[in-house]
Amino acid sequence: MQREDDAHGGSAAIMEPSTHRLQQTELDFYENYSWCLNLFPTISQISRYLQQELLKVTPGAEDWRAAEIQTNVYLLACAISNAVDDYIAGDQYDFSKITSALPFTKPGISLFQRAISLKAKARLVRVHRLRRWRGQWEAALIDLLKAFLSPGSAPDLELREGRLSDLLRTSPMPPELGIQRLRVPAAFRSQDLTSNDVLLLGNKLKASIPDPTRPLMIFGLRTAGSYFAPLLRASLETQGFRVLDGVTVRPKGGMTTPEIDCVRHCVRERGRAVVIDEPVYTGSTLSKAVDALQQCGTSKEDIFVLVPVHASGRHWRDQNPCALAGVEVITLEPEEWYKQRLLSDEQIRERMGEYFRNTGFEVTGVSIDKQAAAINEQLRKWSDEKFHNRVKRAFRVELRGSDGTPGFRYVLAKSVGWGWFSYHASLAAERLEEYVPRVFGLRDGMLYMEWCEHHDQPFDRATWIQAAGAYVASRVRRLRLDADPAPALLRENRHKGFGDVAGNLSRAYGLKATAVLKRPRLSARLADLACPCPSLVDGKMRPLEWLHGPSGPLKTDFEQHGLGGKTEINMTDPAYDLAEAVLHWELLPAEEADLLCRYIEQSGDTTVQQRLFLNKLAAGMRAMYVAHSNLEDQRLAHRAQEFNRDFIVAWNFLTQQTMRHCASMCCNPKSQGWHAPIISLDIDGVTDRFLFGFPSTTAAGIEAISMLKAHGFSVAFNTARSIPETKAYCESYGFAGGVAEYGAFAWDANTGREQILVDELSAHQLTVARRRLKAVPGIFLNDDYRYSIRAYTYERGRTIPVPRLLIQNLLSELRLDRLSYHQTYLDTAVVAKSSDKGKGLLALLQMTGQENVSTIAIGDSDADLPMFATASRAFAPGNITCRRQAQALGCQIAGSSYQLGLLEIVRKIVHPNGETCDLCGPGGLTSGDLFSELLRIADRNAFGLLARAAFDLSWVKNFRV
Repeated sequence: MQREDDAHGGSAAIMEPSTHRLQQTELDFYENYSWCLNLFPTISQISRYLQQELLKVTPGAEDWRAAEIQTNVYLLACAISNAVDDYIAGDQYDFSKITSALPFTKPGISLFQRAISLKAKARLVRVHRLRRWRGQWEAALIDLLKAFLSPGSAPDLELREGRLSDLLRTSPMPPELGIQRLRVPAAFRSQDLTSNDVLLLGNKLKASIPDPTRPLMIFGLRTAGSYFAPLLRASLETQGFRVLDGVTVRPKGGMTTPEIDCVRHCVRERGRAVVIDEPVYTGSTLSKAVDALQQCGTSKEDIFVLVPVHASGRHWRDQNPCALAGVEVITLEPEEWYKQRLLSDEQIRERMGEYFRNTGFEVTGVSIDKQAAAINEQLRKWSDEKFHNRVKRAFRVELRGSDGTPGFRYVLAKSVGWGWFSYHASLAAERLEEYVPRVFGLRDGMLYMEWCEHHDQPFDRATWIQAAGAYVASRVRRLRLDADPAPALLRENRHKGFGDVAGNLSRAYGLKATAVLKRPRLSARLADLACPCPSLVDGKMRPLEWLHGPSGPLKTDFEQHGLGGKTEINMTDPAYDLAEAVLHWELLPAEEADLLCRYIEQSGDTTVQQRLFLNKLAAGMRAMYVAHSNLEDQRLAHRAQEFNRDFIVAWNFLTQQTMRHCASMCCNPKSQGWHAPIISLDIDGVTDRFLFGFPSTTAAGIEAISMLKAHGFSVAFNTARSIPETKAYCESYGFAGGVAEYGAFAWDANTGREQILVDELSAHQLTVARRRLKAVPGIFLNDDYRYSIRAYTYERGRTIPVPRLLIQNLLSELRLDRLSYHQTYLDTAVVAKSSDKGKGLLALLQMTGQENVSTIAIGDSDADLPMFATASRAFAPGNITCRRQAQALGCQIAGSSYQLGLLEIVRKIVHPNGETCDLCGPGGLTSGDLFSELLRIADRNAFGLLARAAFDLSWVKNFRV
């Protein structure tokens, strides 16, 4: 044993971590559920799993395993109900985003919706046998749930199980329904709710009904409503209420004829409608449900709304206070949730007493002492307070050894799901035991693990890289999925990871309308990219998730983020974890190579490098989205600078990884050294443009750079980008050097020589301006810029420049007369007047001994005018913003814009008479490669692309609910 200061003031022993595994009873139980690793089984698989669970139900059994089996029967049966209801209803769509953004489309959308409605009515005739079976299934399920709720009064439990089993065997489910993937109820996977919470809501409803003799109709909102509604109905009927019917709907897609008939039957019977759903975010779906009920004749006075309130959504009614006016809303507050009760000292003591009983230790007490309170406060600070945040709490557990020696442990209890939706956590903990903190057990959807202190001491990077590569490889070997659900999820618009990639890559089509139309096609293309080793990935590899263990790095949050339903990324390719590691640890290329080598060595996944780039895009886009979402959350305003940095890191990652990928397709990437003529080349607007939600070049840009390299030109970047970015671009493209930050810094790639071109007084004024701008709420700075300032704010998922008057008045008020500014589409650049791109070019030439050689400048904005004036010759693509001034300096302007303009310019430089040679070529774009194809598309006419896309009706998949 080891001695440490007791948090209560004395000293006591901390028991050394035991080497024993999870309790054998738990190991034996959970190992029978390896299929739970795949959160998205098919409906055919769910039917098979349900048959297996029904065989396990034992009348009269009362231990925790029997309760889990009953919960699984309930969850699996409701999953089938939900899938059948969705199939009967057919594809449903919500076009409100189109009609609100483009009101003139309402007539056309209305006609389209009528056509969909007619198709749905015709479908009802085809599925009449399935509809009849669905009614029998509902009745059998309700009977079985009643038996579960009142075991003593239901001696015919086996008969009721048999009825459900028989219906399962004789179901008329068509094959296309059987291959569909489960729609996960977030309530039971990621929002910490349990079936007990549904029952508690039912008890609250019972206390609120003024006239219990009137009948009720349960109106569940799918997906959660398919799970809540039958349990609520069974509970109410066991308490003597008359329930006319239960119906589940997707209000955003409208109601089907059978659903409308159910509601109208309730109205005729003078019944009340009970609407039930999972925790509310804005209340818009509930509002639509209430509107639908009213349109069928239900008065507001006869509508009850039952909703649990999430801790991150306590003020949901403030967003739309009039939405449910006149409707009685019954809530279950976060403190009333069942899992909050599991976190009481008494419950923790009972559970830990069981776990320690067989280890020779007795639990003598449980408390939240000063240290545990500090841990809980730290957990709160780390939380981004969203709906996917889990219920968790740390405790001090007092122990006494068999020899009477006292000691203690800190234990973290964390919610990981309900029923089979939680078993993946135990399976992962057991199979990854050498990589994760010690786990004591899993019970009632709560995972109990030892709290390991987070230390500020950084990891040795080489050690961590080896551990991370081995960890990801272990997940591949030990947490492999039976089949990959990702392609099906992507085609159904339920895959956040590659869904974000498809959305951003679709911007290559130029116009927003075309991007919307083409997104489903891109999703289908991404779905065709098979992963040979689908696994339960980690999904979050940030440094914060790792801590120092006794024999190496340990990974926390190892069970939560890979597959998690609608709140998580739902990635299954281990390449995503590697991409996350490269992103969040900001690995250098050599470190990334070491990580991949370790992973491939231990996993045997030899094709990972071919899949890595798209997974890097998924990781970067996800990180950028999360950072912006947190920036917009008023509750997290005190962490705004942290999230701004997260956004910039993700932006840089996406930009540089894409640049490196494109550079790898250029001919002859090695540096040519310095020789005449030297080409001074801008980046933004010339080689790159804002293409995929971040800057990238196109096929034309790759061809232009390849042509320059193939013909032996010496090229230097002259850009507004930061010093690290400029160096990365030069190194990847094999350029001789560069000028960064609007002429503030020059660098020779061949010798590594650097020169700062901002004078001391200007540098001081930049420091004053930087300090003042940081003090302005809502204004952010990119700290990568050392000799200039990049200031911006955020809007619609991206940065935008600060108001012109703000920056102008600030410079004037502070008398910063040696500074000026540039407004770009992304930010405001504050620069020293003493430096510009022309002076930067001259300094670079002097530093490299090329003062008297001829130079060619290529730029596109007023910041490039000094470079044009300095160079021997100047060119600009057709998108130049200062055409008249450039022409006055002798600049030749191309007929085409952006990268096509650059290619036109390069051809004119290389072959002034328009001829070609064997060295001219398109670069190394791969035929059949999706990203290469999009780079080519980006150079095509945007309106022509729109005209072709308009005839592709796959766009409607974007609006499927």
